[in-house]
Amino acid sequence: MDSILSTLKENEYAPYYANYLAKVGQSDIVNTMINDLEDQIKILEAIPEEKFSFRYKEGKWSIAELLQHICDSETVFAYRALSFSRNDKTNLPGFDENDWAKNAPSDQLSKKNLIGLFKTTRNHTIALFKTFTKDQLMIVGTANKVNMSVRASGYTIIGHNRHHFEIINNIYL
Repeated sequence: MDSILSTLKENEYAPYYANYLAKVGQSDIVNTMINDLEDQIKILEAIPEEKFSFRYKEGKWSIAELLQHICDSETVFAYRALSFSRNDKTNLPGFDENDWAKNAPSDQLSKKNLIGLFKTTRNHTIALFKTFTKDQLMIVGTANKVNMSVRASGYTIIGHNRHHFEIINNIYL
């Protein structure tokens, strides 16, 4: 698979995100998000409710916490894309995913609620990315003191989700 990395310019993403971006082929952001959502919902629905609180090792997140992290991260990256698309010159803040995980009630939520949150988050992101013009996708903004384009934000969302679903499939299940 020829990843999207060969298309993105160096000023569109921080090297840290290359691992996620390498998981995404040369594809349309919206269609890829739609297809991934269908595949990922099937995976989540096949997991028994009691397995959502499973931790494969002490100190590791449960599947529920991992899913909450995926939703939180997608929301952050979608907001960044929105801000950049509007030419907001603010250096948007980073976030500490471990602090966020500690302060989210993930393990108290039902499988149904978590899957609903996941669907709603992804559907909102899809709707947002459908509104961006080709020119807007190319706009570069700054978040956590690094540059990122609108399109790189979308591809990072896709790659980040794929990364965590690989972990769910390979380690948790």
